[in-house]
Amino acid sequence: MEKRVENSIEYVEYYKSLMRFSFKLVHRFNDFWKEVLDEYGLNQTEFLILGVVYDNPGFSQQEIVRIVGADKSIVSRNLKRLEKKEMVRRTPNLEYNHGYFCETTEFGNNVYEEIHVKGNPLIERRFSLVTKDELKKANETLMTIFEHIY
Repeated sequence: MEKRVENSIEYVEYYKSLMRFSFKLVHRFNDFWKEVLDEYGLNQTEFLILGVVYDNPGFSQQEIVRIVGADKSIVSRNLKRLEKKEMVRRTPNLEYNHGYFCETTEFGNNVYEEIHVKGNPLIERRFSLVTKDELKKANETLMTIFEHIY
Protein backbone atom coordinates (compact mmCIF):
# COMPACT_ATOMS: atom_id res chain seq x y z
CA MET A 1 0.00 0.00 0.00
CA GLU A 2 1.19 3.51 -0.83
CA LYS A 3 2.42 5.64 2.02
CA ARG A 4 0.51 8.89 2.34
CA VAL A 5 1.78 12.09 3.87
CA GLU A 6 1.66 11.52 7.61
CA ASN A 7 0.69 14.84 9.15
CA SER A 8 -0.68 18.26 8.32
CA ILE A 9 2.72 19.97 8.63
CA GLU A 10 4.06 17.68 5.91
CA TYR A 11 1.04 18.45 3.72
CA VAL A 12 1.62 22.17 4.12
CA GLU A 13 5.33 21.85 3.27
CA TYR A 14 4.62 19.71 0.19
CA TYR A 15 1.91 22.13 -0.84
CA LYS A 16 4.20 25.16 -0.52
CA SER A 17 6.91 23.42 -2.51
CA LEU A 18 4.46 22.37 -5.22
CA MET A 19 2.99 25.88 -5.41
CA ARG A 20 6.40 27.53 -5.77
CA PHE A 21 7.33 25.12 -8.52
CA SER A 22 3.92 25.44 -10.22
CA PHE A 23 4.12 29.24 -10.27
CA LYS A 24 7.59 29.12 -11.84
CA LEU A 25 6.45 26.61 -14.45
CA VAL A 26 3.29 28.51 -15.30
CA HIS A 27 5.26 31.75 -15.56
CA ARG A 28 7.68 30.16 -18.03
CA PHE A 29 4.84 28.76 -20.13
CA ASN A 30 3.08 32.14 -20.07
CA ASP A 31 6.18 33.85 -21.44
CA PHE A 32 6.56 31.13 -24.04
CA TRP A 33 2.97 31.38 -25.37
CA LYS A 34 2.56 35.14 -24.97
CA GLU A 35 4.70 35.94 -27.98
CA VAL A 36 2.76 33.58 -30.25
CA LEU A 37 -0.69 34.52 -28.92
CA ASP A 38 -0.07 38.27 -29.05
CA GLU A 39 0.27 38.00 -32.80
CA TYR A 40 -3.36 36.82 -32.96
CA GLY A 41 -4.71 39.15 -30.29
CA LEU A 42 -5.51 36.28 -27.92
CA ASN A 43 -4.89 35.85 -24.23
CA GLN A 44 -4.10 32.45 -22.74
CA THR A 45 -7.61 31.84 -21.43
CA GLU A 46 -9.10 32.60 -24.84
CA PHE A 47 -6.61 30.22 -26.44
CA LEU A 48 -7.40 27.49 -23.92
CA ILE A 49 -11.14 27.88 -24.55
CA LEU A 50 -10.62 28.05 -28.31
CA GLY A 51 -8.74 24.74 -28.07
CA VAL A 52 -11.50 23.08 -26.04
CA VAL A 53 -14.14 24.24 -28.54
CA TYR A 54 -11.93 23.23 -31.49
CA ASP A 55 -11.49 19.72 -30.05
CA ASN A 56 -15.14 19.39 -28.96
CA PRO A 57 -17.48 21.07 -31.47
CA GLY A 58 -21.02 21.32 -30.17
CA PHE A 59 -20.04 21.25 -26.50
CA SER A 60 -22.24 23.30 -24.22
CA GLN A 61 -20.85 26.24 -22.33
CA GLN A 62 -21.27 24.19 -19.12
CA GLU A 63 -19.10 21.40 -20.53
CA ILE A 64 -16.43 23.94 -21.45
CA VAL A 65 -16.52 25.33 -17.88
CA ARG A 66 -16.01 21.80 -16.52
CA ILE A 67 -13.03 21.08 -18.79
CA VAL A 68 -11.33 24.45 -18.38
CA GLY A 69 -11.86 24.48 -14.61
CA ALA A 70 -12.59 28.20 -14.57
CA ASP A 71 -15.56 30.12 -13.25
CA LYS A 72 -18.66 30.22 -15.48
CA SER A 73 -18.44 34.01 -15.84
CA ILE A 74 -14.78 33.83 -16.97
CA VAL A 75 -15.62 31.25 -19.63
CA SER A 76 -18.65 33.24 -20.77
CA ARG A 77 -16.68 36.49 -21.00
CA ASN A 78 -13.89 34.83 -23.00
CA LEU A 79 -16.36 33.08 -25.31
CA LYS A 80 -17.99 36.47 -26.02
CA ARG A 81 -14.57 37.91 -26.91
CA LEU A 82 -13.85 34.93 -29.18
CA GLU A 83 -17.24 35.44 -30.78
CA LYS A 84 -16.46 39.14 -31.41
CA LYS A 85 -13.17 38.06 -33.02
CA GLU A 86 -15.24 35.68 -35.18
CA MET A 87 -13.34 32.61 -33.97
CA VAL A 88 -16.23 30.94 -32.15
CA ARG A 89 -19.95 30.70 -32.81
CA ARG A 90 -22.42 30.19 -29.97
CA THR A 91 -25.84 28.75 -30.74
CA PRO A 92 -28.64 28.91 -28.16
CA ASN A 93 -29.76 25.58 -26.75
CA LEU A 94 -33.38 25.66 -27.90
CA GLU A 95 -34.25 22.27 -26.40
CA TYR A 96 -33.80 23.51 -22.83
CA ASN A 97 -34.10 27.22 -23.57
CA HIS A 98 -30.93 27.70 -21.55
CA GLY A 99 -27.22 27.93 -22.37
CA TYR A 100 -25.30 27.68 -25.61
CA PHE A 101 -23.59 25.17 -27.84
CA CYS A 102 -20.21 26.30 -29.13
CA GLU A 103 -18.17 25.60 -32.22
CA THR A 104 -15.19 27.19 -33.90
CA THR A 105 -15.65 29.10 -37.12
CA GLU A 106 -13.49 28.41 -40.16
CA PHE A 107 -11.43 31.45 -39.17
CA GLY A 108 -11.12 30.12 -35.59
CA ASN A 109 -9.99 26.72 -36.91
CA ASN A 110 -7.34 28.39 -39.07
CA VAL A 111 -6.05 30.57 -36.22
CA TYR A 112 -5.88 27.62 -33.80
CA GLU A 113 -4.01 25.49 -36.33
CA GLU A 114 -1.60 28.32 -37.24
CA ILE A 115 -0.77 28.92 -33.58
CA HIS A 116 0.10 25.25 -33.19
CA VAL A 117 2.24 25.26 -36.33
CA LYS A 118 4.20 28.16 -34.82
CA GLY A 119 4.18 26.82 -31.26
CA ASN A 120 4.99 23.15 -31.89
CA PRO A 121 8.69 23.69 -32.72
CA LEU A 122 9.05 25.81 -29.58
CA ILE A 123 7.42 23.07 -27.50
CA GLU A 124 9.59 20.39 -29.08
CA ARG A 125 12.73 22.39 -28.27
CA ARG A 126 11.65 22.97 -24.68
CA PHE A 127 10.74 19.32 -24.07
CA SER A 128 13.48 17.66 -26.09
CA LEU A 129 15.30 16.47 -22.96
CA VAL A 130 12.17 15.02 -21.35
CA THR A 131 11.25 11.44 -22.21
CA LYS A 132 7.74 10.34 -23.14
CA ASP A 133 7.55 8.30 -19.93
CA GLU A 134 8.56 11.31 -17.83
CA LEU A 135 5.90 13.46 -19.50
CA LYS A 136 3.31 10.74 -19.02
CA LYS A 137 4.18 10.37 -15.32
CA ALA A 138 4.10 14.13 -14.80
CA ASN A 139 0.73 14.38 -16.52
CA GLU A 140 -0.73 11.51 -14.49
CA THR A 141 0.58 12.98 -11.23
CA LEU A 142 -0.81 16.44 -11.97
CA MET A 143 -4.17 14.96 -12.98
CA THR A 144 -4.30 12.98 -9.72
CA ILE A 145 -3.51 16.09 -7.69
CA PHE A 146 -6.14 18.06 -9.61
CA GLU A 147 -8.79 15.37 -9.05
CA HIS A 148 -8.07 15.21 -5.31
CA ILE A 149 -8.12 18.97 -4.91
CA TYR A 150 -11.31 19.52 -6.91
